[in-house]
Amino acid sequence: MLLLGLDNAGKTSILLQMKEQTFMPSAVPTIGLNIEQVEFEGFLMTFWDVGGQAVKLWKHYFDSIDGIMYVIDSTDKERLLKSRAELHKISRDAALAHVPFLIMVNKTDLVDKRMSAQEIQSKLDLEVLKADRIVHVQECSALESQGIWQGLQTLTKTMSEKVTVAVKGTDHQVVLTGGTASVRGAASASTRTGASVATDSQKPKEGGTPANKELS
Repeated sequence: MLLLGLDNAGKTSILLQMKEQTFMPSAVPTIGLNIEQVEFEGFLMTFWDVGGQAVKLWKHYFDSIDGIMYVIDSTDKERLLKSRAELHKISRDAALAHVPFLIMVNKTDLVDKRMSAQEIQSKLDLEVLKADRIVHVQECSALESQGIWQGLQTLTKTMSEKVTVAVKGTDHQVVLTGGTASVRGAASASTRTGASVATDSQKPKEGGTPANKELS
């Protein structure tokens, strides 16, 4: 799983919440790459947190990726168009064809400064992205650990749904197979298209998701 977004969007803070359930207010911008594994509802996910100051280097991590978590700073109105440009740029890369995108709209706790998820979704022009992949928009707060788990749950559910499509032998290819599997290198295609917005801030209960799946 690739964790992307402009610098100061809160990527590493979200990763720390997923890994250690903690917030580090003094976190410094990522230089290079952070790699962490996160266990969630039976899935073992490897996250590649790539520095947002070196967007030209992002493409070097596109090989064998099963999902993109793209973080938006909901208070950064001045750079939203730049973030949009980078998002659409990676969506056009052949290596990420049909890879599902989870757009994390971060810093929703800053109520007086933030843009709404609906406004951001409109300005990001997600209709273009959802033409050939699943796109989900999730409001979140790395500071308060809100919305992060809902985003992960949606992403893992998306992967699980693709297993059924593969078994039926349709034209779609998938990122997961039955049993214990490493899905690095698997191609993926959406079984449906569309973008949605979620605002629930409660951490979901564990269970009901296929166990022992490894995602990258």
